[in-house]
Amino acid sequence: MTPDPLREIYRTGAAANRWPYPSHVYIVRIGRPLHEEIETLDDFRRYLLWFAPLLLLGASAVGYWLSRRALAPVDALARTARTISGHNLSSRLEQLHTGDELQRLSDTLN
Repeated sequence: MTPDPLREIYRTGAAANRWPYPSHVYIVRIGRPLHEEIETLDDFRRYLLWFAPLLLLGASAVGYWLSRRALAPVDALARTARTISGHNLSSRLEQLHTGDELQRLSDTLN
């Protein structure tokens, strides 16, 4: 059986040299078991293994929803542009009032 890992601190100190007694060097060693920290890290690892996939799925769903919402005007312009042919040149693309590149594109194509 292996002993529990310890967090240890070493301090060195010297006793005062008073003649005729020689000075002595003392080493103080204090240790504390790490089992509480190890249990906390094990709990964190377990929670991370459970919640990381859930967070990944949630972030993927939100990213998909945001991208679909952001690209909806592009899809609407593409659908309208596909319906315009040589027989119905009077059809126009939907007027966008977004103030960005999509508005400039629809204005240019119209």
